Amino acid sequence: MVNQLPIPSYLVDKLRGIGVEALYPPQAEAVSKGLLDGRNLLVATPTASGKTLLAALAASKHLDRGGRVVYLSPLRAITSEKKQFFEELFGDRYKVAAVSRDYDQPEEWLRGYDIVVSTNEKMDSMLRHSASWVKSTSLVVVDEVHMLAAEERGSTLEVLITRLLTELPNAQFLLLSATIRNVEDLAEYTGADIVSSSWRPVPLREAVYQQDRDELFFSDGSSERLPRLSSDPVKNLVLNIVSIGGQVLVFASSRRAAEGIADDLASALRVVGGEAAQLSALAETVYDGGDCSTRLARYIRRGTAFHHAGLYPHQRKAVEDAFRAGLLKAIVATPTLAAGVNLPARAVIIPDVKRGGEDMSVMEYKQLCGRAGRPGFDKEGLAVIIAKNSRQRNEMMRRYVHGQLEPIVSRLSDQRRLRFHTLGLVSSGFSDHNELVAFFEKTLASRQDSGLMEKVDSALSYLEAAKFIKHDGGGWRATRLGKRVADLYIDPLSARIILSRLEDVEKAGPKADDVALLTICSTPDIELLSHIQPALDWFRDYGDFDGPAIAKASVLKAWVEEMGESTIESRFGAAPGDIYVLSESGSWIAQAASELAAMVGRRQASKTFLVLSERIKHGVREELLPLCSLPGIGRVRARALWNAGIRRVEDLRRISTEHLAKIIGQSTAARVLEVVRER
Repeated sequence: MVNQLPIPSYLVDKLRGIGVEALYPPQAEAVSKGLLDGRNLLVATPTASGKTLLAALAASKHLDRGGRVVYLSPLRAITSEKKQFFEELFGDRYKVAAVSRDYDQPEEWLRGYDIVVSTNEKMDSMLRHSASWVKSTSLVVVDEVHMLAAEERGSTLEVLITRLLTELPNAQFLLLSATIRNVEDLAEYTGADIVSSSWRPVPLREAVYQQDRDELFFSDGSSERLPRLSSDPVKNLVLNIVSIGGQVLVFASSRRAAEGIADDLASALRVVGGEAAQLSALAETVYDGGDCSTRLARYIRRGTAFHHAGLYPHQRKAVEDAFRAGLLKAIVATPTLAAGVNLPARAVIIPDVKRGGEDMSVMEYKQLCGRAGRPGFDKEGLAVIIAKNSRQRNEMMRRYVHGQLEPIVSRLSDQRRLRFHTLGLVSSGFSDHNELVAFFEKTLASRQDSGLMEKVDSALSYLEAAKFIKHDGGGWRATRLGKRVADLYIDPLSARIILSRLEDVEKAGPKADDVALLTICSTPDIELLSHIQPALDWFRDYGDFDGPAIAKASVLKAWVEEMGESTIESRFGAAPGDIYVLSESGSWIAQAASELAAMVGRRQASKTFLVLSERIKHGVREELLPLCSLPGIGRVRARALWNAGIRRVEDLRRISTEHLAKIIGQSTAARVLEVVRER
């Protein structure tokens, strides 16, 4: 029972208030192995087995002693969720903050906070900036530590864990993970004791649905014939589950597949009772006039929705909240949902194990299955793969249902990632060569790759040739330029590309913005979205830039020229969420390019990139930037003001609230005029 634990009484009361009276078996094991005594623990248990509660229990001990808690997560959506969790339990006594992005700040204001929830990349950047408050951290919680195996982001997590273990030798480390195969390797790497269990609060049944027989075949050898409510296997499964009061998550292989399945389900599901009005209201909140939101709103009115990166964050959140409330009966999502939010359902359906032409891993399959079973609502969860026939059913059963998890393998040995992290280490104090070697010898990579140190030497040679570091006695020192590249948290290759194009930008005259756009879109720091299409006619004079760079630049050019989102989507295939991702990273890299240009004396290029950064941020032509600095004024309202003859902030001083309200709305007008009068 929680009231028998050596934790503060206020926390006992809070836990009872949310229905926590006793510990789950894995939680009890963690306590017995020293969770509340400062022992390092690696907890590898299924989804919904109570790992976050362990973080709260340990945090209470550290906070009582005046310590600081850092909670690391892989995604911004999770940071928001965990911040809310800790505020509910500790907000009456302690200050909680969540941080992400804005990688060029040490965030010294966090010294006034007791619990800091951060994304992995943000924490890594704060270490590069030598944030002084980190030294007072006494508990580090690493959520989703199996993300060490993530292809693009795993190396950052590995370097971050290794740095924190090195720089906080007296801190307690609590590492949380889904069930993993080589748990001993990770425990040895982090110096942690192991808590490993397959226990779940809601038992999980895994099955393969053989569509030519309408039959579920379970992992224990039993089977169950389903009524045929539809000839389509996904619809048949969903209708069977919804008909008995369940909710369903369908994990599709692509955005197009997700929307197609949602369309099919919307035609089959029936809305009952007073839900129609609620669903209609929800549809209005996600609708923004674009094609993507039009489709989403239409499906929502029928009780289903799709969920993928093409949606804006507020649209995804609206879908998630409605599903948690039981309003939506089915969500069809791409697999990112499984890692991004806590959203359980009675059943999880996986129609296709292909992801981008390749089969998903057993680890990914198990992660998707982990969403099946709602604690407090379902007696058991159901996870289903769909097979066409008995041969495919046997293969799916062997490979996935009974399959063995892949081991966690370090991603740090890749040269591009090594260059990025080696520069970060050298720039933030790992200057002695022996100290640098000792650091890499502590990593997971050193245990798995005997040639790691040769690769580190190669990374050092690259950085020296790029003039980002130089020899300094028995070690290395970051140059002024290299230090800035590291602090800006950009790939050294991105910096080299930008620096090589500065003269081209300055010589481009009226086409400078185009060259600047193509330059930042050539960098690896702006994610490639494989489904977007280029406007080749816009950039026909720049044949030395590759297709992916032109495609990204096409979307951003359309965005800063104020093309409508629905038009961008129909012409380039970039949904609102894609525009959001590209504009966020594009603005950041353009800002970094401006600073690099200023450092090497390219003032005109620096100005071009700086203005471009602001234009990308707001999605406007340059003349609207002053108006966009006002609260509540985005690209649409700014253009409306401009068209009404209001061209400068000063023009607003002569406008009445009533007049302004006709252009931008009553509440926004009042807020804008209040700000203008205070300036």
